[in-house]
Amino acid sequence: MRDAEPPVLPRPRMPLSQRAKIFIPFDPLKGYQEALRAKEREAEARMDDRVQIDDPA
Repeated sequence: MRDAEPPVLPRPRMPLSQRAKIFIPFDPLKGYQEALRAKEREAEARMDDRVQIDDPA
């Protein structure tokens, strides 16, 4: 019985750490991240206003 040889790959495999980087720029919902940041800024501003009102100093 002959040992089976592994298949020949067309190019070397990419390390997983590098492979993950190729998907980072993918943005399926255009503008969603910016909309989230805007909401976060609004919420932080409201929290800052509350702290100033509640602060007896």
